[in-house]
Amino acid sequence: MARIRAADVRAGALRLLKLTGTWRPVDLYCAAYLLGSSILILLFPARVPGRGWLHLGNLLGIGSLGAARWLVEQRVGRAWQFVLAAFPLLVFIWMYKELASLIRIFHEGWFDAPLIEFEYQLFGVHLSLWSERLISPFVTEWMLFGYLVYIPLVAIVAAILFFKVGSAVLDRYLLGLALAYSISFVITMLIPVEGPQYTFAEMYTRDLDGWVFRFLARLLAEYAQNPTGAFPSPHAAAGTVMLLFLGKHQKTAFFIVLPLVVTFYLSTVYGRYHYISDTIAGILLAVFLVSAVPRLHRLGASLPGARPSALKYPGHEDSSR
Repeated sequence: MARIRAADVRAGALRLLKLTGTWRPVDLYCAAYLLGSSILILLFPARVPGRGWLHLGNLLGIGSLGAARWLVEQRVGRAWQFVLAAFPLLVFIWMYKELASLIRIFHEGWFDAPLIEFEYQLFGVHLSLWSERLISPFVTEWMLFGYLVYIPLVAIVAAILFFKVGSAVLDRYLLGLALAYSISFVITMLIPVEGPQYTFAEMYTRDLDGWVFRFLARLLAEYAQNPTGAFPSPHAAAGTVMLLFLGKHQKTAFFIVLPLVVTFYLSTVYGRYHYISDTIAGILLAVFLVSAVPRLHRLGASLPGARPSALKYPGHEDSSR
C-alpha cells in the first residue's frame, strides 16, 4: 500500500475545505446531523431496524446537498435557484422518516404517563378527551385543513422569503427549520412519547367525523406519517419558525399565515396527534432556536474555507439588508 504523506493529507483537507466553502451553514448543519445519525446507528445497531437503508439514505442526503450547491454555482435561472436553495426541505422529510427507526434507540418504553399526569394536574381534565365535545364535521374539516396545510406552507413561506426578501433570509429560515426539526427529533429519541391517539385509544367515545380533509388526514397517517414520536411537536416548532420569520420580514404574509398556524396548533390536540404539552414545548423550542439563528449562521459562514460569495446565488441580489 502506498505510503500516505503529510503533504497529501494537507492537500486533501484543502480540497475538502474548498468544497465545503460553497455550502451554506444550513447545508453543513444538515450534513452534520445525517453523519451523526449514521454514527448513532453504528453505536446501537441492534436497536435500529433497516440500518443499511438508513446509512444509504444519509449518504444520499449528504451527496444531494453537495450536488445542489454545485448546481447553484452553474448560474441557473432564478426559479431553479430557488428550487436548489430550498433543497434542504427534502432533507428534512428524510430526517423525519428516519426518526421512525430511531425513536426507540435509547429507551424501550414510553414517557406518556408523566405528561398525562402533569396536564391533568394543570387543567383538571385530559384535553384530548375533553375536546370530544367539540367534534362536528365542520370543526373537524377546519382543524384538519389547518393540520394538512402545514405541509405545503413550509415551502410557500420559503418561496415568499426568497422572491420577496432575498436568499440570505431564506438561508436563515432554512437554518431555523433545520434546528427546530433536528433538536425536536433528538429530544424525541431521548424522551419518546407515543401520543394521545394511542394512549387514549380505548377511552375515546367518538370518531372525528369529517369529509375531504378527514379522508386526506387518514391517508397521510397511513402512508406518510410516523406512527409515534410526539414530544415536542415538530409541527408546532416549524409553524413558529414560519411566523417569526414572516413577522420580521413580510408583515402582510404574516397576517395571512397567522390564522393557519394557530389552527394547526389547535389541530394537534383536536386531531389527537399531540398532548398540549407537546405543542407548547415545540413553540418554546422554536422561539429559543430562532433567537440563536443569526449567531449560528455567522459561525457557519466563518468556517475555514467558507467565503461570502458562496452564501449568495449568482444573478440574484438580496434585498434583506
